Amino acid sequence: MEGAAFRGGGVMDYMTRTDWFGDIGYRQSIAGLTLRKPHVLLLLLMLVSSLALSAVSMMELHDNQCALARITNTRAEMPPTLSLTYYTHWNSTKVDVNSGDQLEGDHIILNATWSPSTEINRTRIEVNATAIPTVKYSEQNGNTVEIDTRALGSNFTCVINSTIWLHNGTTLAELVPNVFLGNFFVPVVEVVSPNGHEVWTGANNITWNAWDLNENEELTFEVLVSSDSGVTFQLLSTGLTETRFLWDCSTFLNLSTYVVEIRVSDGIFSSHDVSDAPFRAGEIGQPDTTTTTSTTMEEIDPRVIMFLAVLIISSGFIAFVVYYASKSWV
Repeated sequence: MEGAAFRGGGVMDYMTRTDWFGDIGYRQSIAGLTLRKPHVLLLLLMLVSSLALSAVSMMELHDNQCALARITNTRAEMPPTLSLTYYTHWNSTKVDVNSGDQLEGDHIILNATWSPSTEINRTRIEVNATAIPTVKYSEQNGNTVEIDTRALGSNFTCVINSTIWLHNGTTLAELVPNVFLGNFFVPVVEVVSPNGHEVWTGANNITWNAWDLNENEELTFEVLVSSDSGVTFQLLSTGLTETRFLWDCSTFLNLSTYVVEIRVSDGIFSSHDVSDAPFRAGEIGQPDTTTTTSTTMEEIDPRVIMFLAVLIISSGFIAFVVYYASKSWV
C-alpha cells in the first residue's frame, strides 16, 4: 500500500511531471521568461543576423574612413592653385584675369588668392611694367593679397607674378604675362564762351566745361587767344584750376577774327578745344595805313652817290679846262 501509495502519489506525481515535460514540451525560464524551442531558434537567428549586420556596418565604416583618408591625403599632396581677379572703383565685382586681357577702369585692383590656404604662410603679388621699366608689389600674411595698379602712374602692358611661401619653407610662383592695365583716361574740355559770333569789349569771362573718367582727378588749364582765326595763338593764362578766366580785351585791336583755345591736362594726358567760329573783340582801332613817301640820303644807293660825285668833279674839271682854253684863244 505504501508502495502503491507511492506509485499512486509520488510516483504518479513524478510521472505526471515527467509526462508534462515530455508531452507538453520543454520549457526553460530565463530572467522570468518562458521560452519554447521555436522561440529560442528565432532568437538565435535574430542575434546572428544582428551580429552579421554589425560586422558589415563596421566594414563599410572602415572602408569609408579609408576612402576619406585617401581623399584627404590626395588633397594634402596637391599644390595650392592661384585665382587671379580684378575689380575697379567702377565695378566691385571680381573678374578673372588671364594672359592677353585688357583691363580698363578707375583704380584697377588686382587680387591674388591661393587655395587651399592651410599650408600657406605668406602671399606676394608683383606687377612688372617691362616697357618703363617699373615694378610695384604688395605682400601679406595668409593666402590672399591685393594691389592698386594705379600706382604705376600710367597705362602699360605688364607681367603679373604671384608667389606664396608654404609653412614647410618651400615657395610656389605663377606668372600671367601680357596683361594691359588701363587706369588713366584722357580728360575732355569744351569751350562754352566765346564759341563764335560774339562781340566783346572790355572784360568778359571765357568759360569752358571739363571732365575726366578718373574720380577725384585734378585738372589744370591753359587759356590762349588767336587774332588770326587760329593760325597763331597768344597765351593769356596757365595753371588754372577753375573753368573760367576773366579776359580784358580793351587793349586788343578791334578785330572779327578772334578765337580762344582751352588746353586741359591731368598730369599724364592732355587735350584741347577751340571756339567753333571766330568772334569780334577789342577796342583799339586799326592804324592808318596811308604813309608819306620821302627820300633821304640814307635811302639812296651809295653807288649812285659816288657816280654823282664823280660827275660833279668831272664837270668842274672840264669847266676849268674850257675856261683857260677860251682865254688862251683870246
